[in-house]
Order: sequence, then C-alpha cells, then structure tokens
Amino acid sequence: MVSRMPWCLGLLFYAQAAIAATVGPTSVTGNTVEASNSSVVRHTRPSAGPPQIMQYFWDLLDMALKATQDVYGPSHTKPDGAVSNHPRAMQRLLSGEVDVHVRGIMPEQYKDTTLVVPVPLDKGLSGYRVMLLHKDTQEPLGAVKSLADLRRFRLGVVTGWVSRVLFEANALNTVPVSSYRGVFYMLDAKRVDLFARSVVMVADELAFAKQQGLSSLVADDTLLLHYPFSFFFVVANNDKGRNLHQRLSLGLQRLKDSGAFERRYQTMFAKVLRDVRLDGRRVIELRNQAYEQGGYGTDDVRNWEALTERSAP
Repeated sequence: MVSRMPWCLGLLFYAQAAIAATVGPTSVTGNTVEASNSSVVRHTRPSAGPPQIMQYFWDLLDMALKATQDVYGPSHTKPDGAVSNHPRAMQRLLSGEVDVHVRGIMPEQYKDTTLVVPVPLDKGLSGYRVMLLHKDTQEPLGAVKSLADLRRFRLGVVTGWVSRVLFEANALNTVPVSSYRGVFYMLDAKRVDLFARSVVMVADELAFAKQQGLSSLVADDTLLLHYPFSFFFVVANNDKGRNLHQRLSLGLQRLKDSGAFERRYQTMFAKVLRDVRLDGRRVIELRNQAYEQGGYGTDDVRNWEALTERSAP
C-alpha cells in the first residue's frame, strides 16, 4: 500500500545500561516489597548502534528502576564487561551473566526462554525507514510508486539482522552483507542498491559515510518505508527475569503516567522530528508478521508515534 505522508523525522538506535543481581524481596508489607540491599541490574553492551541512542535506552532502564524503588527496593544499573553482538548478548542473557538486553524482534528460538517488556522504547520511530543509496540510483528510485516497483531493487542487509527476515517476508530482494560497515562500501560499489535506515539514524549514518570518503552516497528524499517496529527490554524467562519483567513493566508505566518518559523521549528525538522533512514522500507499508502474533504492545496505540498525524497545518 502506498500513501502520501507529511511532516518530519530522523535519528535512532543504541547506548548503555542494564539489569542485575537478585531483585528478590525479603518481606512484603501491603503492596510494598522491602529489599535488604541495593541490587544490581546488569545490561548488555551491544557492538552496533549509535551510543546516544543506546544511552537513551539505558537511561529509561535506570529511570524505571528508580520509579519502582518503593515496591522493590533500591537498584542500580551496571553495563556488561563484554561488548557483544546480538547472538552473544542472548547467550549472556540466558546464562545469567546479564539481566537485560534490548531487541526489536525476538527470534523464534528464544520465544520460550525470554520475555519482552511490551513498551516500545522509541515509540516505533525505528519502523520509519529512509533509503541510503548511491546518487546514481536516486533517479530510478524516484519512479517507484508501489511495493511491486520496489522489489526490483537490491536491499543490502547485515547477515543475522531481523530486518532481513521481515523484508523477505514482504518479497523484497535482499542481499546479505557480512558486516554493517560493509553495506556502505557495497552501496558505493553499486553491488547493492539500497540500505533502509531508521529516520532517527540516517543523518548520522550519512555523516559516517562521508567520513569514510564515500561521497557518492546520499539519502533518498522520495520514499518512506514503514512497518511496525521498535526496541524493547528483554529479560530471561526464569524467576529472576519474571520478577524483573514485572518491575520494568510497572516502572515504564509510572514514567508514562508522570510524563517523565515523554520528556526523555522529546529530549532525544525532538530535533530529529523537526529536521527531517517527510512532506510529499510516498509511503510504502510493509507487514511485520512477528508483531502480528502479539506480545509487542501494538494494541496500545498511545505508546506508538503516529507520524501520519503530525501533518503540517
């Protein structure tokens, strides 16, 4: 489905913070659980993603823990000592070496061993995608009017990223690339045509390309790809993880009720939403079958950014 969309956007992804130790209470009085000591919540240190975005996620983690001290006692976050890609981070989460990770889609093999806290941390901004491309590809891409047209182009995707599964489920033509950095060089060499990037990240990534001397790369200004997608806190499905899942769910809800979540979100993304103009772009909608199965909070529209409602007057 293709539609017209107004307004603006731009910038996104990772940083640092986490979840640890026993959050087990020693006594319960009414609704209050009293902990004997301050607990540590250890979080992963992802190997990819803009640091400022990751820091935003970990700030929310810390804020959610502080917002629930009256119920669970004091806690503080601590980053993992090791930097990990997603598969390694999941291993460390399930082994108990860390307590919290951040993911956008939980792969099928982890469905029974993990729990997703169903509050979209970036309110779905990651699901709005702008194409990075070689400047010579801009004119043919400008003629795209439908999803069928888009299928003629080769999308570079990093091996192991869930976006590959999502794109292929929508019958898009994907080319797996072994590394994130490698996609930029593949674009420059015209071995792939497009790299679909979050509106919150594309400006920083274009600047990165220029720093690498890849002056042929540009950001498309004609299309906007959209599908339901965000990032979520993920914990292990064991006693400790279930306790933490309840705590983070309560903490994030309290942050939303108090307005603290929205203030941190605006501090992080307001400039992006102002600076990247989306007026007149053709919007191509994709399905995200993983989210259609439930468990990602898509039924609560209050938690999701509706860019289509941000129309210019």
